[in-house]
Formats: sequence, structure tokens, C-alpha cells
Amino acid sequence: MKRAGRANNAVGSGAMAAGLVLALATVVGPTVCTFGRAQEAHHDETGYPRAESELLVSVEVYNYAAVPEATLIKSETETHRIFAKGGVKVDWCNCVILGKRVKCSSRDHSLSAVKMHLSILPGAMAKRLGASDRDGGFATECPAGETACQAYVFYDCAVDLLRAGCCADAGLWQILGVMAAHELGHLLLGIGSHSPVGVMRPRWDAPQYQAAARGQLVFTPQQAERLRAELRKRMALRKGPAGADGQFSR
Repeated sequence: MKRAGRANNAVGSGAMAAGLVLALATVVGPTVCTFGRAQEAHHDETGYPRAESELLVSVEVYNYAAVPEATLIKSETETHRIFAKGGVKVDWCNCVILGKRVKCSSRDHSLSAVKMHLSILPGAMAKRLGASDRDGGFATECPAGETACQAYVFYDCAVDLLRAGCCADAGLWQILGVMAAHELGHLLLGIGSHSPVGVMRPRWDAPQYQAAARGQLVFTPQQAERLRAELRKRMALRKGPAGADGQFSR
């Protein structure tokens, strides 16, 4: 508990110690993998509805790992695509980190069902959270009404996977994109939301990296249905009995 508390202070988040146990995503890959090229998503695929305009999540991104802007934007596009296949849209806000100061632009969150924080951490910061070299990230608990749901992605893990040659045809942006989708998915799907297939699988091997490279590592139809139901519930809670939109506090 004390170790997690020190790490949280260093990152500047409100993460709980239980989060590390709740949603740890261990990424394990073999030495050699082969991948196909990424393909465009088919939004009319059976079992996956188009993104519902009223189902929107806002994500503030804290790029502590200094991921290049082009890579970051492409990874966010991939994460958005994965959620959109499940019927959910993602609104991104990339915060500016200036030394110990963080600046996020003022945004209108009135249309969002939930606001999330995604921190992309370099190896040194990840280790302060107790992460091993093979840990891809984790997420905290995110009960309805929470205004600062926090997820973490460990940048060095994605880079090491590529250097090891197990993701030869998958770009860094794709690996970061699916890792972010996994952790953000935990914020809405909750405890025990790992699954034997899809993006919520706890351990990734060659088949998962191949699916990621083809744009096919996504939420299952059942998980997508749970995501939509959870967001509808949270939006209803935000509007309240009078139907007036609530506002997220910073």
C-alpha cells in the first residue's frame, strides 16, 4: 500500500493500490512472430454496431514518456477505432507536460458519459508503480460517479516488444493503441473483465499481435454490449432526475 501511494504521488494521479491487482495487463510475446499488414475496419461487421453518437468518453492523455506526436495521434486513432467498433466514441485531449507542470485545455465534457485519464509512462515511472519489464499497464477502479478514472500504459514495454522482433509488421502505434484500449476498457468493464479472446485477453502471444497488426484485436460483441450499457447508465446518472447535464470537475 505504501509503495503504491508513493508511486501515485510521483505520477500525480489518484490511483488506488487495488488498481495494480485489478487490471494488470501482462504482455508476453515469443522471440519471432510474423504479421500481416493492418487493414481498415469494417464498421458494418455483424455483431458490431456503428458508434452511437450519444455514447462518448473523454480521455485526457498525459504523455510522460514523450511519445512522438505522430505516433501518439496514430495510436489514439487506433484506440478510437477499437471503441467505435463497439459502438463508443472517444474524445481525446492531449495535455502538455512542462517539467512538473501539466496543462490541459479547457473542454466541454457535457456530452461525455465519463472522463478518463490515460498516462503513458516511461520505464522509470512504471517501475515506481511496481511494474515488471513485461507489464503493459494497469487501470484503477472506476465506479459510477468517479470523475478521475485513471489508466496507465507502459511505453517501454511496447518498444521492447518491437525491438525483440515479435511485432515485425505491427507498428508501435498499433501496439500502443491496443494496450490503451485494454486499459481503458478495464475502467468501464470493471473487475474480472479479462477474457480468453479479444483485446481484453490478459496475456498476448503471436496470435494477438497478428490480430493487432490486422486491426482485428477488438472487444467481443458481449463486451461491446456491456460497454454501451455502462455508458448509458453513467450518462443517465449524470443527467439526474431533472434531465440537466452534470459537469465533471477537474
